[in-house]
Amino acid sequence: FSNDLEDWSAFTGVGPAVYWFQDRVPGPEVIAHPDEPGQKVLKLNNPDPTNQLGDGATWNFPMGTQGRVTMRLQLNDNTKVADIQLTDRFLDPTDDSSSDVAIFNLRFNDRGEIVGQEHLSISKNEWHEVAIEWDLGLSQAAVFIDDVQITTLPMLYNTATGVSYLRLRSPFVHALDPDGWLVDWVDAEVTAIPSIFLDGDLNGDGFVGITDLNIILSNWNQNTNPGDRAAGDLT
Repeated sequence: FSNDLEDWSAFTGVGPAVYWFQDRVPGPEVIAHPDEPGQKVLKLNNPDPTNQLGDGATWNFPMGTQGRVTMRLQLNDNTKVADIQLTDRFLDPTDDSSSDVAIFNLRFNDRGEIVGQEHLSISKNEWHEVAIEWDLGLSQAAVFIDDVQITTLPMLYNTATGVSYLRLRSPFVHALDPDGWLVDWVDAEVTAIPSIFLDGDLNGDGFVGITDLNIILSNWNQNTNPGDRAAGDLT
């Protein structure tokens, strides 16, 4: 998090929604690394009794039907809940409906146990590398803790495309969570891309945006092979 939250969506919606819009306030903070001077970490918590959503942060990466997301995290003494979700779409970082469309969901409870598989846990106040390696063809994802596979997660939501968003949450679950949990870094590696893209999605990241337009403009008036999406040809 050397560039703070430049690559992340991290905010909390407040007040009533007007049509599809809602006021926003800052969400999770990037703070000084507790163990490495000069470095930064992301802290997700929920210290505000008026906030019934808790913290959330969303990160987009290229869409894939197979791939692996890895992060280094630490649960604190009083961490209540830590959610790690993989989805195929953007939702507001604190949107609770993400549970309905999460393709994979890894949740740690207040004892560091994996919810639904409470015989598996990680120690608190220690850094761990946690990885989720998904394969939509197998409808499951393998979970690795410190490079050791410990379990698999079922695919909870069928997608016509692939995984392209990482969502981190410190949701409100029965109690406030001022300590929250920390994330040192995240990384994503996509090993297989969808065979079906959205119209106009030239770079395969799951949505049509300015990057796709730049691909077209950078190849404007040039001869390309028909159907070469990387060169901006949508035919």
